[in-house]
Amino acid sequence: MGIILYQTGIFIAIQIAAMFGRKSRNTAVILISLFTILQVYTFGLMAFQFLTIWVSYYFAKKWFSNKNPKDDNLNDDELICVRDEDGGRARMYKSEYENMKKEKKNTLQDSDLNKRNEFYDKLKSEQ
Repeated sequence: MGIILYQTGIFIAIQIAAMFGRKSRNTAVILISLFTILQVYTFGLMAFQFLTIWVSYYFAKKWFSNKNPKDDNLNDDELICVRDEDGGRARMYKSEYENMKKEKKNTLQDSDLNKRNEFYDKLKSEQ
């Protein structure tokens, strides 16, 4: 009976850690796994405890995941650091940067404008 209560405590501990986020959940799983390796000496109990840890991790991931299928495209938009033409740095979302590159490419479609920009770029690099 004591073993079942102990496994229930492990399950609850991982679920509580998962309520605080993914990193907390993973930390709890790692610490409980290390405890299992260092303190449990019989193979049967160790296997049972690792099974409990795995099941707890699975349910914690399923129950406390913050991902919604609707928000998948929002989560892919990461914040990146880019340099502008003057050498300064700016932070923007990757999608905004891609849109800015497309707009810049569309405005430079005029061949005379491209030639002029290439001339000034070459002049700037020579100085």
